[in-house]
Amino acid sequence: MIKETQEGMESRSNPANPMGSQTARQYPSMSVLILGIPILLAFMSIAIHNWNQVFDDAFISYRYAQNLAMGHGITWNPGQPPTEGYTNFLLVLILAPVIWAGFDPLLVTRVLSFVSVMAMSGILFTVAKRKYNCSATTAFMIAALIFLVPATAIQCLIGLETVIYAFLLLATFIVGVALIDRQQLNLSIAFSCLLFLTMLLRPEAALLYPIIFAVFVFAAVRNNATIKPLLIGLLTLLALGGAYLTWKYFHFGQLLPNPFYLKASGQHLISQDGLQSVMSFISNYALLLALVFSSLVLGVFAGRPDQRWNKIVALTGLIFVVVYCLFFSHVDTLMDTYGRFLYPLVPLIILLATPTLAKVLGYFESISIYKIPLLPGVMVAFLLAFGPPNIVNIYDKIKNLIPNDRLIPSESIMQKEYRISRVLARFPQISEVRVAFNDSGVIPYFSGAIWLDTVGLNDGFIARTHDQGKLVDYFFNWSPDLVIHPGKAEQSWLQFGHGHLGNFLSWTNDPRWDEYEYIGTSKTSDSLYDLQYFVRKSSRFKTSLGYFLKEYVVDGWYDPFPLSIGSYKPNMEARPVWFQRTGPRV
Repeated sequence: MIKETQEGMESRSNPANPMGSQTARQYPSMSVLILGIPILLAFMSIAIHNWNQVFDDAFISYRYAQNLAMGHGITWNPGQPPTEGYTNFLLVLILAPVIWAGFDPLLVTRVLSFVSVMAMSGILFTVAKRKYNCSATTAFMIAALIFLVPATAIQCLIGLETVIYAFLLLATFIVGVALIDRQQLNLSIAFSCLLFLTMLLRPEAALLYPIIFAVFVFAAVRNNATIKPLLIGLLTLLALGGAYLTWKYFHFGQLLPNPFYLKASGQHLISQDGLQSVMSFISNYALLLALVFSSLVLGVFAGRPDQRWNKIVALTGLIFVVVYCLFFSHVDTLMDTYGRFLYPLVPLIILLATPTLAKVLGYFESISIYKIPLLPGVMVAFLLAFGPPNIVNIYDKIKNLIPNDRLIPSESIMQKEYRISRVLARFPQISEVRVAFNDSGVIPYFSGAIWLDTVGLNDGFIARTHDQGKLVDYFFNWSPDLVIHPGKAEQSWLQFGHGHLGNFLSWTNDPRWDEYEYIGTSKTSDSLYDLQYFVRKSSRFKTSLGYFLKEYVVDGWYDPFPLSIGSYKPNMEARPVWFQRTGPRV
């Protein structure tokens, strides 16, 4: 009786603590009905509506995994030296046996991503209950935020490691905070091993270690504690990382992957694309970031001395978020689809915002015992504040759960390339055809052609060479049988992109283009570029490949060709005529 009275007094004295709330015990299913069903429907509708979308970059990793599965090793073109055109080594290792067993790597990656979302939600729910004394209802609302973020479903679908990496990064961060808090040897070793795995998915995860290290040392010095557990964990990480880097050096001949030279080795401190990605991230998650600031005040400046874990999370997390954003402000984040480069920070930001959410939601939950309609109102407001912009049309979105004609893939570049890849794979000798193109994902994966990536992600020479003249020589000496060149007939050749061949307009006047014959064009609905096809006149595949392209691949051709290339200059007075291919739609 005395114990019950004490619990009741404690609940009334701390209305922000919903653990003693009768409403939390009496209406646990309310959150599921009001929040769970709309969130699930919204998440499913976004996923199903975008299910047929294809992201080209994902298939770069799949091609490496495919070559590894087929016994060719980690190489871009079978029979050629190993090269590292990816930054997600662990995903390549995971998918190699998947492809060998005959499964679809895109489907498997999507399943792993969806599982990772659920795992992140579980972590957020557990932390909210155990560390911030939230009720099941409040913890559920906090955990649901990861599903409410519109980018989550899209990131699960694009087929990259993004969501899996976000889960590992969140788990690694929490273990790191526990290490600082408890300073135990087993946590130090676990943190180092988990961080190593996370770095194998994305190397920028290494930014977390110096922050955890510095905060640990600061806390140890302040409390006159030993740093021995940290040092043993450091030795563990050095042993794992050293073995991996040694293997990389002897296998690839270098330590850094090709994408580093194209994306992160620029001379400018701030990349225009990187800064734009950071600013877009801040704008998209402004409300959550405002709650992070509030939580920082609650956890550090207004927190009680016994709230050590909260302070560690607030300070360490904020420093990591800032450092991570600064790092990517230097990176060329071209192809930052739905903010994929900074998305891994989202679950961490939700964690950092939890103290404020726990107090606000807990307060309304605790007083709703007297005003029962208040709790559903709070939940609806929660949905409107953090959900997708069209969350109010949730019941209309149910229609998207039923397949219909609106879900047919569009004529965007990536959707077009996906369909072209399946047709091009039917060319009888495609595995012997040498193709050069700047988009090196879906077409090389499905076609199996020998491929020159003009961007340089999958070619070490192009990635590390800064002299455009040498790069152009390298391109023509490679003697591609087929060149797919990006440009709009009514505009010009593509003038931006990764690497020093990215400005295609700057080297289309090279006279060696006269060795190539224009075959046709695949039109896209994007404003960036169409696909212009050229076959080398001296290629042994000239006749058969040219015929195949005109019969099955291109949408049609211009006569005369409207863009300058090599010594050819179009007659400005002769308006080009478009001849539509009469075969089946690609």
